[in-house]
Amino acid sequence: MGILRNMVDIIAEVRDLADMENTDFVTDNEITNYINDSRREAWQILAESYEDWYISSHDFATVAGTRDYALPADFIRLRKVFWVRDKSTSSEREYPLRRVTWDATDSRGWAGDKPDRFMLRGSNLRLFPLVEAVYNYRIYYTAAPAALTSTSTSVEWEYGLDRFCIWDAVVRCLIKEKSDATDARGERDRHWALALKSADNRDASEPRRTQEVMYREDSEWWERGW
Repeated sequence: MGILRNMVDIIAEVRDLADMENTDFVTDNEITNYINDSRREAWQILAESYEDWYISSHDFATVAGTRDYALPADFIRLRKVFWVRDKSTSSEREYPLRRVTWDATDSRGWAGDKPDRFMLRGSNLRLFPLVEAVYNYRIYYTAAPAALTSTSTSVEWEYGLDRFCIWDAVVRCLIKEKSDATDARGERDRHWALALKSADNRDASEPRRTQEVMYREDSEWWERGW
């Protein structure tokens, strides 16, 4: 969906735009670090847009008496938590948990003895009520990008985000050189705006809308009506 570029070419373009082709004042490794920093910022553009980008999943099994479970190392933002029934079988099915605040208690809810509520606490996911047995859960989340090296090849870039990262690296190079980076900042901000606009609301067939939902009070939790 995006374009593929090699880091060798990106570094060369940064040097060309910053007028630093034949100097070691800024090394290739420094430029690579600049690109990685900019790419993490660019990742947030897509993570905050209407569509879901870079969604990963993480499965874990509960332990009786354990309330907190570590989030993946590349975790950025949670999308949803599910209890997984009949995991890894043809009848596997996901049931969503509800997010709660500190008002939550360990009273039993619609899931019986299974945790049916959660909250984020730093680098952990906390489940309510207290786990009493082994159950399978799955979280979907926005994952952080893998770090690039100066020799990385076939790196995919969507919506011209490579241009944003290149110009942001140019700005950083010029700042280190104590040169005027005004024009470079203008180009960086222009490509940022273009990428953000292009990545948002790709589904032009239907406008955004908020959907109100209500569960039937007399139904079991897996038979809830929308």
